[in-house]
Amino acid sequence: MKVSDMTVEEFTGLMESIIERKLSEYFNDPDEGLELKDDLREYLESHQDDTDTISFDQIKSDLYDRKII
Repeated sequence: MKVSDMTVEEFTGLMESIIERKLSEYFNDPDEGLELKDDLREYLESHQDDTDTISFDQIKSDLYDRKII
């Protein structure tokens, strides 16, 4: 079906569906419902008050060294 063949109601419904899908993709959390491993949770909690800035690579290396990931 071409857009030019749609009624105003059909076009409005199509646009609402597209917008809703795109907003859902943008705002939904893909990790919702997943749980952290206990050792990773403990690691994060033990570092939550740290004020030093470290790189992602340093964090990743530390987690690998501790066999958390």
